[in-house]
Amino acid sequence: METGNNIKNGALRSGYTYAFNEFEIDSAERICARSGVSVPLTGKVFDLLMVLVENPNRLLGKDELIERVWRDEFVEEGNLARNISTLRKALGDNGKDHKYIATVQGRGYRFLPEVSKKSPVEFESAASASALPEINSEIRKDEPTSRASLRWVLLIVAGLTLLSAAWFGGERLLRPDNHIKTLAVLPLRGIDPNDNYLGVGIADAVIRRISNSGQMTVRPTSAVLHYLNQDADTLAAARELDADAILEGNVQRTGDRLRISVNLLKTSDGSSIWNESFEMRSDDIFRIQDEVAAQVADKLKVRLNAADLSNIGKYPVDQRAYEFYLKGLFSLDQRGFDSDDLQHMLNTIDLFQQAIVIEPKYAMAHGQLAYSYVWMALFVQPNERKWADLAQQEIALSEQLDPNVAEAHIASGLLYWSSYGGYQTEAAIKELRLAKRLNPSYVGDDLCALYGHIGLDEMAAKELNRGLSIDPTSQTLNGLTAILPYLRGDADAWFAVNPKRNLEERGLAPWYLLHKGSLERAQQILEERWSHSPARTDYLMQRSLLLALQGKYSEATALSTSTMSVAQHNNENYHHAAYYAACVFAVDGKSSDAVKWLRETANTGYPNYGLFARDPFLDRIRQSPEFIQFLSEQKAQWERFQQEFSDQ
Repeated sequence: METGNNIKNGALRSGYTYAFNEFEIDSAERICARSGVSVPLTGKVFDLLMVLVENPNRLLGKDELIERVWRDEFVEEGNLARNISTLRKALGDNGKDHKYIATVQGRGYRFLPEVSKKSPVEFESAASASALPEINSEIRKDEPTSRASLRWVLLIVAGLTLLSAAWFGGERLLRPDNHIKTLAVLPLRGIDPNDNYLGVGIADAVIRRISNSGQMTVRPTSAVLHYLNQDADTLAAARELDADAILEGNVQRTGDRLRISVNLLKTSDGSSIWNESFEMRSDDIFRIQDEVAAQVADKLKVRLNAADLSNIGKYPVDQRAYEFYLKGLFSLDQRGFDSDDLQHMLNTIDLFQQAIVIEPKYAMAHGQLAYSYVWMALFVQPNERKWADLAQQEIALSEQLDPNVAEAHIASGLLYWSSYGGYQTEAAIKELRLAKRLNPSYVGDDLCALYGHIGLDEMAAKELNRGLSIDPTSQTLNGLTAILPYLRGDADAWFAVNPKRNLEERGLAPWYLLHKGSLERAQQILEERWSHSPARTDYLMQRSLLLALQGKYSEATALSTSTMSVAQHNNENYHHAAYYAACVFAVDGKSSDAVKWLRETANTGYPNYGLFARDPFLDRIRQSPEFIQFLSEQKAQWERFQQEFSDQ
C-alpha cells in the first residue's frame, strides 16, 4: 500500500540504493540482493535493515528502532530482538563476533559496515555496467539511436533480473508449504500472568482453524499448554515438537485495550515468516483470533473454508463466559489420575460451570464440562455414580446446542467404554471416530487404546502412528507403544520398546518375567513392590499368578478369589485383574472357573480374541468344551469388529 507521502509497506521509499560488502539494497523496490541473488526478507525485517543502513556506525537505541520500524504499534523489546536475530541470519551474520550488526548491551544496536549510498540514476548505470560490460562497450561505439535502443534492452534485462530474483525469493518465503508441513502454536504469554488464559485462547483458536482445514498437521493444544509455564526457547520448543514452523507472541491488557504481538518462525533457520502487532478493545478478542488465524493461514498458503472462518471456536456472546472457559481449559490440562486430584478437578468444574451460568448455550463449555465429569467418574471418584450422571446430562446439552463439539463425543465414547455405559464397545468406537473427524488435531489416544483392547492390532498401530504424527510429545501415546504389546500378550515386543531401561523400574516387569519363566526374579520384584503397596490389586493378582506357576494352586486361587471379591468394578483396570484371575484358574486346569473370568474380562471392556487365542497361560484349558465355545464367540465378534471398523 502506497500513500502520497511515498510510504510503502510501512517503510520510507527514499529511492536510493545502498551497498555494503557484497550486498546491494534497492529501497524503492524493497529488494536486498547478495552478489546478485535476492535475499528474502519479511516486511518488518527489511524496514529494520533500512534504518540500520541509513545510519551506519551510529548507536541506535532500542526505543528509536521500535519507533522507526513499528511507529505507533505496540511492540515489546523481545520482538525487536527476534527481528534483529532474523536479519543477522539472513545476512549470514551468525558468528560469535558479529561483523554486520553489533549489540550494545542494554542500549541498542550499531550497524558496522561502511555503506555507500547511490541515487537511482547512479545505481542504474552501475547495474548495467556490471551486468553486461561487453554490451556497454558496444553502446559506446554505436550511433546515438543504437545506444538508446540498447539502453532500453539493458533496462529490461536488469528489470527482469530483479523481478525474477524478487519472485523466486518471494516464493521461497511466501510458499513455505514446500517445506512447512507441521505447525506448532505456543500459548501467547501474558505480560501479566493473570492474562495467560487469553494467550491460550488465541493459540487454541488458531490451532482449531488451521487443523480443521485438513491441509496441515498442527500440534494440538494439549501438546503446547505446558510451555506456558516454562521459560523455553521458542526454536527449542519447535524442535521438541518436531514442527516446521512455530507461532509465538505475547498479550498485554491496558484498561479495556489489548495489545498482542505475534511472530511466525521457520524452525530450520529461525527466520520470521510473518510478524504483526494488534491493538484493539479487549472485547474484540474473537476478532483478534480470527485475524491471527487468517493471516497465519495466508502466510502458510492454507485455505480456510467458510466453516473455519465462521465461529469454529464456538464463541459465546458474553466474553466473560469465554474467559472462564479458557481458565477451565488450562486447569483441565493440569489434571491428575486419582483421588488426590479431587480438589483440582472440582475447581476445574467450577470454572466451566461459571462460564455456563453466564452463557447457558455455550456448547464448547458444556462439552468440556462433560469431559471433566467423565474424568471424575473414571479416575478420581470411580465409585461415585453422580459424576457419570452429570456427564450424560452435559453431553446431551452440548449435542443439542451443537452436535459438532468433539469433546462431547470423546466424553460420550469414554462413558460407553465403562461400567456406567455398559461397556458398549462399538458405540464407544463410533463416538471416538466421530470426534476425530470433527477435530483433526485430536490425537486419538483413547481410540488407539480401545482398538488394542479389542484385538484390532493393526488398527491400533495405525492410530498410534497417526497420533504421534500429530503430537510426538504426547506421554499417553508414547506410553501406548509399550501398552499395546502388553494388551496382545507379546512380552518380547513389550521388552523391545525400551530394552536399555532398567527392568526393575518398568511397571509391567513382573508380567514380562512371568511370561519368560523367570519366576524367581519376578518374585523378588513383586515382594519389593508388595511391601510398599500391599493392597494394590495388580500386585496381588500378579502374585497369585506367580503362585500358580510355582504349582501352589490352592494358595493362588484363594488369593485371586479374595482379591477379586473386593476389586472395584468401575476401576479402569478391573478387566486386567479379571484376566489375571482367568489365567490363575487356567494354569490350575480349572476350565469352568477360568472361562467364567474370561467372560468377565471380555464383558468389562477387554474382549481380545487374539490374546485369548495365543496366550500360553491358557494352554491347559484349550481343549475344554466351554473354552472352545467361548473362543468361537470371541472370534465371531472380533471378525465383526474387523469388518465394521477396517474402513478407516
